[in-house]
Amino acid sequence: MTDLTVNQVYAIGAPIVLAMILAEVLISSWQNKNYYKANDSICTLGLLAGNIAMAFAIKGFALGLHFYLYQFRLIDLASLIPTWAMWAMTFVLIDFVFYIYHRMSHRVRFLWAIHMSHHSSEEMNFAVSFRQAWFGPVSKIPFFIVLPLLGLDPTIIAVAGVVSTLWGIVGHTQIFGKLGPLEWIFNTPSHQDYTAATASNHCESIYQWPVTQVLTDNGMIDAFREIYSDPYIDPGNTWSPIYESNPDNILPEPQDRIDLIFYKGENITNLSCDISIGSVDANYYPNHLENDWPSDHAAVVGQFEVDILSGENLEPLDIYSNIDIIGEVYENEEFLVVFDNAPGVDENQWISVFNLAASATEYLEWHYTGAITSGTQTFSGLQQGDYEIRIFQDNYYSQAGVYLFSVIDSTSTDIDYNVNDFIKDDFKYYQPYPNPFNPVINIQYDLNKDKLLNITIYDMLGRQVKTLINGLQTSGNKIIQWNATNDQGQPVSAGVYFYIIEAGEFKQIKKIILLK
Repeated sequence: MTDLTVNQVYAIGAPIVLAMILAEVLISSWQNKNYYKANDSICTLGLLAGNIAMAFAIKGFALGLHFYLYQFRLIDLASLIPTWAMWAMTFVLIDFVFYIYHRMSHRVRFLWAIHMSHHSSEEMNFAVSFRQAWFGPVSKIPFFIVLPLLGLDPTIIAVAGVVSTLWGIVGHTQIFGKLGPLEWIFNTPSHQDYTAATASNHCESIYQWPVTQVLTDNGMIDAFREIYSDPYIDPGNTWSPIYESNPDNILPEPQDRIDLIFYKGENITNLSCDISIGSVDANYYPNHLENDWPSDHAAVVGQFEVDILSGENLEPLDIYSNIDIIGEVYENEEFLVVFDNAPGVDENQWISVFNLAASATEYLEWHYTGAITSGTQTFSGLQQGDYEIRIFQDNYYSQAGVYLFSVIDSTSTDIDYNVNDFIKDDFKYYQPYPNPFNPVINIQYDLNKDKLLNITIYDMLGRQVKTLINGLQTSGNKIIQWNATNDQGQPVSAGVYFYIIEAGEFKQIKKIILLK
């Protein structure tokens, strides 16, 4: 399949498509249903001819653009995943991008002017899938250029795109009914909302939606409806907070709860489940551009409490201390443990490292941390395997927190150079300190010669917070401080942040924790 070409796909697919159309004509005739009308079919052929001509006219440009952009791919997928996975990923992402393109074609007036000819047929049949606007191939280019930038092979994109197009004809027929389990992958409302009490909101219907019914029958719990049991008082609609009517402003847009959180487990407690559309109420289209919520769906946000078992010889724990490890842990190397929200009740609080499932007394290394609620400890010398970091108090095995981690081979190709100093030609970089910090953290590095340097802070969502340095730096030992403010000089909230340091070919990402 790796050697499959576009021409081969057409050679295989075209006879199949023609056979499907012929079969549909015969079946519809046998059923006394006229799915194909002469004038309608002639119009389809005319649109198809123009679409094919345009596609061939820009084929070379589009393919060349993909190969050009492939040079700037963000991820070298070909070196990371096998060929079959590349094909599978390409099919999925093509379908996803086409979904976005198709949806935009119904929302944006310019794109709708191009796309509307596809919906001009009086009948639904296989041939309608080829009822495409002449300028359709041009309008798709800005959407699909993201694929080579993500690292997908342009050759595979071209072939998979043809296969995807041919598969698309299946959805344009009246012969087939439901597609069975394939229907389960699409969003559908919850059966718990279509009750007698809410029938007036759903076209006077009471309906057992099969997807959510199957989940419920298998012991899954609808987190939102568990908290808000009355669908009439709390509908929890997530589609659509932006659109009150369809694109033609003829019919009301359905308002349903179709974004759901289901959970299952004896040790899981549902604390909350809420619908969010941002910090303020969303404005409806066409006044939606000022909304801080970019999606036409609302979000469902759930909070759960999970009881954790740590080790075979321990009782279930009430874990209230947060423990984390900066970076990866490699055998025989130092690694940094950070903790916060610790008990901090006495000078005899301590932290230690254990083999996974070891007893409370079988520690490998330990350090007193004192009566503090947050801090760091450095451990070293572990072999490959699974371990736990545990916090204790009262100079005894009174456990307050636990963190599970693995030690991996130091020869791994994706080593993060976690705690050790990193030396690259004329640049030497040290671990930031203190980490966690409040309110100032120090970032130290050495330059053996003048060098362009960029250090930028980002939050957990990938949003730029602060540019510390961006320009030419003179040689010498340097320390730069971040005082937990953004580019506007405003204090930022406590939490996890990342900074990227770039010096020539060297680039490193580090996690830092701000405590308040």
